[in-house]
Amino acid sequence: MRLKIEHAINNCILISDFSGQVASPIETILQNVDFLTDGDTREKVIIFSGIDMQETGHDWYEGINIQLKKAGFSYFIGIGTGFITYASTFDIDKYLYNSFEEFFFHFNKKQFTDATIIITGGNKPVLKQIASLLQLNTYQTVFEVGLNAMADNLNSFRSFLKPTTKIMVMVKAFSYGTGTVEVAKFLQKQQADYLGVAIADEGVLLRKEGIFVPIAVMNPEKQSFPKIIDYQLEPCIYTLPLLIEFTRFLARKGITDFPVHLKLDTGMNRLGFKSPQQLTEAADVIKKSGNIKVLSVFSHLAGSDDAVFDTFTLEQFEKFTTLSELFISNFSYKIGRHILNSSGIERFPEYQFDMARLGIGLYGVSRTGLNLKSIGTLKTTISQIKSVPGNETVGYSRKGIINGPSNIATIPIGYGDGYSRIFGNRNARVYVNGLYAPVIGNVCMDMCMVDITGIEAEVGDEVELFGSHVTIFELAEKAATIPYEILTNIAKRVKRVYILDAG
Repeated sequence: MRLKIEHAINNCILISDFSGQVASPIETILQNVDFLTDGDTREKVIIFSGIDMQETGHDWYEGINIQLKKAGFSYFIGIGTGFITYASTFDIDKYLYNSFEEFFFHFNKKQFTDATIIITGGNKPVLKQIASLLQLNTYQTVFEVGLNAMADNLNSFRSFLKPTTKIMVMVKAFSYGTGTVEVAKFLQKQQADYLGVAIADEGVLLRKEGIFVPIAVMNPEKQSFPKIIDYQLEPCIYTLPLLIEFTRFLARKGITDFPVHLKLDTGMNRLGFKSPQQLTEAADVIKKSGNIKVLSVFSHLAGSDDAVFDTFTLEQFEKFTTLSELFISNFSYKIGRHILNSSGIERFPEYQFDMARLGIGLYGVSRTGLNLKSIGTLKTTISQIKSVPGNETVGYSRKGIINGPSNIATIPIGYGDGYSRIFGNRNARVYVNGLYAPVIGNVCMDMCMVDITGIEAEVGDEVELFGSHVTIFELAEKAATIPYEILTNIAKRVKRVYILDAG
C-alpha cells in the first residue's frame, strides 16, 4: 500500500491510495495515518469506487459498515452501481452515485470542509478524477516527501545513541523545506523527544495543529514572550539581558518554574554565554528570580562535519564540559546537556551527554558518508515541446545556444519556485524518461527550458529536478552551496505531497 497525503480544499487533508487493483483495508490505512488524525477534530470522509459485486456482495458491505462506524467516519461516498444496491443500508451518512459524471453534477466544495478525506478502491481513473477536484493546489511542480525514508534516517542516527539519550529533531524553516506540520506530526509518532524551531511562531503553529511533545525555540525574542507562555514553548536563552527580560515577564505573570534552555558559546561565535563570569551572573539571576527552571544547557559545533577541524571540535567539547559543569554546580536539581548536531552524532557519539540534536541528517544529508536515504523528489511535467532550428536561441538574453536543430521542452518551474538561475545554461540537468537533459538558456521566474533532443517525450511527461537520479548533492555543487539551501529555497507554492508505504 502506498498512501499519498496532501492538503485539500477548505482545510481538508486528502489521503489517497491508488497503489493496488483493489481497495486496501480501511483499518490498515487508518493505522498508518493515525499521526495525522490524532487529536484532530476534522470529520472523516471515505470515498470508494470500483467494487466487483460478483466478488463481494452483502457480507463485504456489512464488514465495511462496521469498520467505518468503529473508526468514527461521518460520511461514505460510493461511486458505482453496486453501491446503490448495498451501501444504502450503511448506518452512517452516505452519498451514492452511479458514475463520476453524476458525482461531478452534484459536487459542492462546501460539502468538504475541515475533513480528513480518504480515497481508496484501487487504481481507478474515477478516483483520480475525484482527487483532482479536491486538491488544494493543482500546480504540477511537486515536492514529494518520503516519510518512510525519513523514519529510516531517524533510526540510523538513533543507532549511534544510547537508549537513554534523548533526541531533538529540528523542524525549523518549514522543516528544511519539507513542510512543518506533517513532518512534525510524523516525528511525534516516531517518538522524537523534542522538536526544535527557530522562532516562536513556528512553535505556535505546531501547537495549534495538535503537537504535544516539548518544543524548543532556538531564537526567542522579547516580543514573543506571551506566545511562548500561552503555547507552552521552551525558550533557549542566550544573553543576560534576554534572561533578565524573561524573568521580569514571568514575575509580572506570577509564573514559577518555567522551563528554559541555556545556550553556551564554545567557539561558534554566534549566540550564547561565552565566559564563566557571564554564566555565574546568569545563575545568580535565575536563583534570585525563582521563576525559571533550567532544563538543559547546550552548545553548537562549528566544524564537526570535517576532520580538518577535529582539534577545534575537541576544544569545543572541553569548553562545553567545563562551562556546563560550572553553571550546573549552582543548582540542586538535574540539568541536562547537549552539544551534538547531525555530523556530531555520526563522528563523536562519545559526547552525546543527555540529548543530541538532529537536523539535516533527518532529511537525508550526511557529510561523513553515512548511508542515508533520499527523502524527497522535486518534479514537474512538460508543458510544451518545440522543434527549434539550429540558427535560433532559447530564453532571455539569447543565452540558450544550440548546436543544431533541437527539441526544447518547457517545464513549469523557475527561480520563483526556488530553482536557481545558476542552474541555467547547461549548468544543471534534469531526468526525463530514463535519460538526462540539460537546462538550456536562463532560468525564468516561473519556468525553464531543457534540451530533450534525442529523448522520446510528450507534453505531460514527468521531469525530475532532483531525487534518485539527479541528487541534491549534485545540485548543491552546481550552485556552490550546501544541500540545506537547496531544500529551504523550495517555495511554499510548490505542492508538498507526503508518501507513506505501508504493509
